[in-house]
Amino acid sequence: MIYALVYIILVFLTLFSNSVRAEQRRYLLYLGGAVILCFQALRWRTGTDWEPYLNEFLHVDLSGDTDNFEAGYRFLNFVCKETIGTFTFFLFIECGLNLLFIILFVKKFGKINPCLGLLYFFSINIFPIRFTLASSILVYSYCYILERKFIPFLLLNILAFSIHRSSILFFPMYFICQRNYSLKTYLIVYITSICLGLAAEYTFGNVLKLASMMYGGMDATFQGKMEEYVTGEIPDAAKMTPIRYALSLINSSIFVIVFYYFKVKYFADNRMYSMLYTLYVAGISFNRVFLTVIPDLARATSFFTGGFIIMLLFIVSLVKTNVKRLALITAICAYFVFNYQGTINGFYDYLYLPYYSIFDDNFVR
Repeated sequence: MIYALVYIILVFLTLFSNSVRAEQRRYLLYLGGAVILCFQALRWRTGTDWEPYLNEFLHVDLSGDTDNFEAGYRFLNFVCKETIGTFTFFLFIECGLNLLFIILFVKKFGKINPCLGLLYFFSINIFPIRFTLASSILVYSYCYILERKFIPFLLLNILAFSIHRSSILFFPMYFICQRNYSLKTYLIVYITSICLGLAAEYTFGNVLKLASMMYGGMDATFQGKMEEYVTGEIPDAAKMTPIRYALSLINSSIFVIVFYYFKVKYFADNRMYSMLYTLYVAGISFNRVFLTVIPDLARATSFFTGGFIIMLLFIVSLVKTNVKRLALITAICAYFVFNYQGTINGFYDYLYLPYYSIFDDNFVR
């Protein structure tokens, strides 16, 4: 299966990166990016709700009268349509931009093994959509939170907002991440989010009404999106059973505790690690609140948790012997398989299986 082949290639590049010089890791990163780009951009009727995106491309309208997609995403469609004019070209541009922001991020933050960062982002978002592109832009904006450069951060947030409106949720993090916090603060936020999430079924009945009041002055597209997020039905396969919720809670809690342990013991004076940990706790807490009732909104967790893989790389950097480091990286790659398989074989498996490319002749394009 092509999914397994692509993953194996990326794992090989990741493991090989452990044994080469820093400059050579960059070329392996580019090679991995090229493999992913071809895999993503040469697909057809695979990986997304295909028809809405194809129809948007074929009938793109910059007048602002459409209720489908945001202005920046429509403009990207328009440029691709008016230049080369094929949807495959658009996919190359969209996937290429998504990879560009990811590669820039992992090159800056994950120098010890940027290929592992690339593998992580690929495993959780196999095929980019406009939400994925907006998320990658926001993840790259971490650089400017770290450097305390508000204007570049603001511009990237505006760009992300023009691709997907939910990006506005990330804006306050610039200010929140400018200071360090105690364990007590992190725990209060995290535990409160769990309690709110458990009570969400009873407390979110008036969310749509509140949202309508808050966004009454916005256009019909924005209000429509809010209504879809809050009132959209959750597929049976996507609903969180008690067991699934418990496993999810245990998994996230383990990482919250483990990452804080390493923060205090080894990276207490590292501002990058502190910032990434604050973002991670904020993202996981956001996820806990909305996961069971508004999963479409809960996916905004990815705006905050891009540093997950970087904190893992911080931990990997503590391992000095090459063999032990290779073993730890291998274990991390194996862990990511669960994300990868969960996406492919999850409740939207019909979007991924089988994989079709533009070279297949047994269906109509």
